[in-house]
Amino acid sequence: MPEDRSGASAELSAGDIDPHERAVVAVVLNGRDTGQVIELAQRGDALYARRSDLRAIGLILPSGKERTLVRIDVLPGVAARYDVAKAVLILDAGQGAVPSTRVGRDAGVAPSLSPVSGVGVALNYDLQFEQDDRYGTVFAGGLQAGVSHGPLTASTTATVAAGGRSDARVRRLDTVVTYSNPDGMRVYRFGDLVSGGPDWSRPVRMGGVQIASDFSMRPDLVTFPVPRTAGTAAVPSTVSVLVDGVQRLSQNVGQGPFEIPRLPVMSGANLVSIVTQDALGRQVVQQLPFYASPTMLAPGLQSYSAELGAVRRDFGQPSDHYAGIAASATLRRGLNDWLTGEAHGEAADGLANLGLGATFRVGTLGTVSLAGRASGGQGEIGGLYSVALDRTSRDLSFSASIQHADSGYRDIAAINGDQQPRTVARARLGVRTGGWGSFGAGYAAIDWANRADTRLVTLSWQRSLADRFRLFATGYRDLAGTGGTGAMLSLSLALGGGATANATASAASGRRSATFQASDPVTGVGDWGWRAALSADQDALGGFGELRYRSAHGEFGIGVDRGRNRTVARATAEGALVVAHGGMFLANRVDDSYAVIDTDGQQGVDVFVENRRIGRTNRAGMLLAPDLRAFEVNRISIDIDGLPIEATVTDSSRIVTPYRGAGTVVRFPIERARSVRVRLVDAAGAPLPVGSLAQTQGGEATPIGYDGELYLEMPGAQATVTTTMPGGITCRTTLAYPDQAGAMPHLGAQPCV
Repeated sequence: MPEDRSGASAELSAGDIDPHERAVVAVVLNGRDTGQVIELAQRGDALYARRSDLRAIGLILPSGKERTLVRIDVLPGVAARYDVAKAVLILDAGQGAVPSTRVGRDAGVAPSLSPVSGVGVALNYDLQFEQDDRYGTVFAGGLQAGVSHGPLTASTTATVAAGGRSDARVRRLDTVVTYSNPDGMRVYRFGDLVSGGPDWSRPVRMGGVQIASDFSMRPDLVTFPVPRTAGTAAVPSTVSVLVDGVQRLSQNVGQGPFEIPRLPVMSGANLVSIVTQDALGRQVVQQLPFYASPTMLAPGLQSYSAELGAVRRDFGQPSDHYAGIAASATLRRGLNDWLTGEAHGEAADGLANLGLGATFRVGTLGTVSLAGRASGGQGEIGGLYSVALDRTSRDLSFSASIQHADSGYRDIAAINGDQQPRTVARARLGVRTGGWGSFGAGYAAIDWANRADTRLVTLSWQRSLADRFRLFATGYRDLAGTGGTGAMLSLSLALGGGATANATASAASGRRSATFQASDPVTGVGDWGWRAALSADQDALGGFGELRYRSAHGEFGIGVDRGRNRTVARATAEGALVVAHGGMFLANRVDDSYAVIDTDGQQGVDVFVENRRIGRTNRAGMLLAPDLRAFEVNRISIDIDGLPIEATVTDSSRIVTPYRGAGTVVRFPIERARSVRVRLVDAAGAPLPVGSLAQTQGGEATPIGYDGELYLEMPGAQATVTTTMPGGITCRTTLAYPDQAGAMPHLGAQPCV
């Protein structure tokens, strides 16, 4: 049996302890009475207790037999004292000896997805009618049709055009079937898609199949590395976390260890301060500089994408078609909190391409990304190499990257007509000052094998003037001599209520222009919005005006555009037609997910999404909520003040978490009490005596008041009422609830015989 240096055993069996060495004691752990009473054994200065008892009071112990006696005073991180007079065992346990109090919110479990009811069909439309004094009547627009059932969706998009000087046409853009797997944060696509890849690859459009990670299915998940910290509170305290001087969370903790598993840092450089303050106001401050980058993955987290199909060329053009078969695959994994590894491969007829990359976090300075790719096929071998630096902070941001490709390097995009630049170099600098505003500078250089090169330098500055004005200036210079020089100065004014005005003057390549515009955008159902602009250059004076209105059934606008001897009158309509839950709805665009609100047939009920009114239920008691957030918590509620007096709702608020692109049904069951007033009389027309008891079948007895008056809740549209009068005499009457909503009906005098 193991012994410590004093010669006492670290563990004993229950039979090794004599009865006179045992005592029953209360336990205080880290200054808190545990409410537990255990059997304590003392042999000399050594204190023992059963392993099961020590675990029950909250200590962390290695595995072993539960009835074995464990020596307490030698456990790591535990200080033990036995108060014999009070029969109390006092324990102080530190980090690792007891579970730490968790401060803040760790990455939890995604909200449960709302159940799906049937198939939903949605047709988004964005239509525009123009009357042009040069081209005549022109109709154009975009359509998006989708069918969904839970995690499975199918959609297609197209453009339509007619009139003017071209023939009527319908041009299909994308058609895809998607299956979402929230448990695995994975999505499957069949049809038109865009290949995935790291920043140093070039995506291509394909028609085929894809499997890819989709972290947006877990909005609670922080995908990049964040710091974690731990400490110990000597007494009950308040732990607060400040990021760059702004408090992000605060929580009370008891005496003992605590941990913050996920500090609420922002992207870029952060200075995290952890403040522990006790009841007397004494503070302990710990500062932790940390650099957080969304381009990295948290340790152990990985993302992937794999595609197989035919490359799509000339997307959106009349020559749109699919070419040869190609495949690509990408894997990214967080190896630790300072390193993320990447791998990407491509293959096609006569092409093999493979690359490796990594992103490093360099302390608190920023990130460095390195990548290299090699390609081969058809007798050509080439390579691509890239380096990128990035630093983002509140007052100073900087990024720079350079990518160079050999003359023999090719990827899927290159063999399908998208030429690969030889060298691409970019740099950006941003500086924010207190009173002088924010400055920015940028540089971009692109070298081609057989095209004109680009050398572009940009400078910008912006500053707030008072509370409502903002001044912005920018300029550029093409050092390669192909784009000239340009500059722009803009002054913006907040008019209040969301309306803004803006005046801009610009000059480029010897041409000067000025524009004044003002707008008040549409923000919700029932809102009116407008835009107006005047512009002038060396050749012409122009103007534009538009008025818009958003209803629960769509958004509509009318406008006039005048410029360069041409006048265009325009009318627009934007919204959706949705068929779901046995109803057909005209609504605003469905860009993500939607829900059918069902108020059990009650018409005219106001519906709110996140406390924002979206409309009223129709004659069937339904309304479509078109703008829900997929895989996130959406709070939907109804206004119970608009319900009839006889209607009751168990719960006027619901939480909905829909699938992407799919619909769900949110029901608010409404019960109608059918409360009535009636005057009960006998066969001669005299009121029944006061105190007589009236009762429906299965209901409670209700006393009759003066003049035979009775208040009654009917169990249905008809009810038989049995009345017992003083002396035991009974009579019956049958009541019918009238087809009347609103105020409580009075049925008048009803004979009881």
